[in-house]
Amino acid sequence: MFANFARQRSIAVYHLHMGGPDGDAAACAALGAPRFEARLAGLGIYFVQSASQTDVMLVTGLLLSRDIDHVLRQIASLPQPSTILTVVACATNGGQMASPD
Repeated sequence: MFANFARQRSIAVYHLHMGGPDGDAAACAALGAPRFEARLAGLGIYFVQSASQTDVMLVTGLLLSRDIDHVLRQIASLPQPSTILTVVACATNGGQMASPD
């Protein structure tokens, strides 16, 4: 079905860490190591330092109410179309820091 599909350009990824446990941020930062960077570049994926240059924003860490303005500014600077992904349990549902129900 997708045999003829090919991207016209590479995918730019921006990593936004919101704080909290740094294990998830370290995992994303490890993708920039030479061991993985070359493999990702071969797939057309590279990391950028600005949200205004990205296609995909990876959000890690705990999103606290004090950080919401910063995150909204970052989202406003994203070019359209773009994608926002929450990565690892902390950004998705609070992880270990979540309140028990």
